[in-house]
Amino acid sequence: MILSDVAKSFSIATSVAPTTNDLSFNVTYTDADTSLEDPRVSLSGTFNDGATSFIPNPTANTVNEVAYVRKAIEVSVFNNDTAGHTILISIEDVNGLASVPIYQFDLGINERAQYTVDQGWQTYDANGLKKNTDLVVVNKNFAVRLDKVSGTVSYVGQALPGSSPASAVWMIKRLTEVAGDLTIEYADGNDNYDNIWDDRVVLSYS
Repeated sequence: MILSDVAKSFSIATSVAPTTNDLSFNVTYTDADTSLEDPRVSLSGTFNDGATSFIPNPTANTVNEVAYVRKAIEVSVFNNDTAGHTILISIEDVNGLASVPIYQFDLGINERAQYTVDQGWQTYDANGLKKNTDLVVVNKNFAVRLDKVSGTVSYVGQALPGSSPASAVWMIKRLTEVAGDLTIEYADGNDNYDNIWDDRVVLSYS
């Protein structure tokens, strides 16, 4: 989860008001530009059915006037309520443009969801066991780029409309077809939206 636009932030909300207790989150993120990376910042808070900013928008670096990239390292969401909830994560615009929902998942009582850079989002039941399904990518209105570099290899990238090919906001796949067999591999071995389209040829795929 990466923010490369000073006007964008990530918000979190439940689909309906909590019955007894607001839900909680813990976030660790870092800011970086082309020359430095700041120490990690940790935030915690609670949320309900009103959109709550849990990863605020990055700010401009006043030293060299290059916008920071804000990168989530780890996010944990816990359902402390006495009822199950559907959680919605969206991209908000500080200028008042419509929010863009991106992820949705269900958490029962005492269940949690966790995001890490390596594994993306995972959900866990009340006993700490990983749940097999629940996560839904909500926004499917992606911008798509296709680069057919040879008769056997193509690259396909997806990102939100208007995304720069130089920003780390792309999910990239490499398609290789040999003798009629098609192999689909993902940049970094996952489907996170955190790669740069311009770097597609030199990325690691699995």
